[in-house]
Amino acid sequence: MRAEKPRIEPGRIGAEPPISEELAAFVSGSGVRLHVVDVQDAALAVRVSEDRRECDLNVLYQGGWIMCGTARALADKLGIANGEMGRLMDQLDIKVRGCALGCF
Repeated sequence: MRAEKPRIEPGRIGAEPPISEELAAFVSGSGVRLHVVDVQDAALAVRVSEDRRECDLNVLYQGGWIMCGTARALADKLGIANGEMGRLMDQLDIKVRGCALGCF
């Protein structure tokens, strides 16, 4: 029998220094309903990248980009509204691509 992976609660994002402190300050002052935790305990990791990389359902790259549908799915995974997701992406300088609905 294979051991089950522990379920990670929605709304938990993890980042490594130096962005963890900046992210925690943003979350506490912005009203975005997220908790900044250690990366291994997070539903989503936030990482620094030297180039504009595509973000996905597991990792947001500071300064990266994300497809609109992925951003909406990620907001749902985290249990936050699209507007909150938009504020988080603005904070992390993540650009939204392929958005026709004006969600963010």
